[in-house]
Amino acid sequence: MAQRVQTILVDDLDGTELGDDGQTVRFGWLGAEYTIDLSQANVDKFAAAITPYVDAGQRVGGRTTRST
Repeated sequence: MAQRVQTILVDDLDGTELGDDGQTVRFGWLGAEYTIDLSQANVDKFAAAITPYVDAGQRVGGRTTRST
C-alpha cells in the first residue's frame, strides 16, 4: 500500500495556507531563536517593523554573504 504525506504550511499569524506565497522566517530575540511561517505580505510587515532596529544594531554572528 502506498502513502502520500503532504505538508501544508500555514501563516502563523493569520492562519492562511501559504502555498508558494510565503516563507519560514528565523530570528532571535533576547537570546532565544525563533521560526515563524509567514505569507509574503506578513514577511514584508515583519521586515518593515524590524529594519530600523537591525540598521541601528551591531551584527554579532550569523551568515555572511560572499561574492564570487
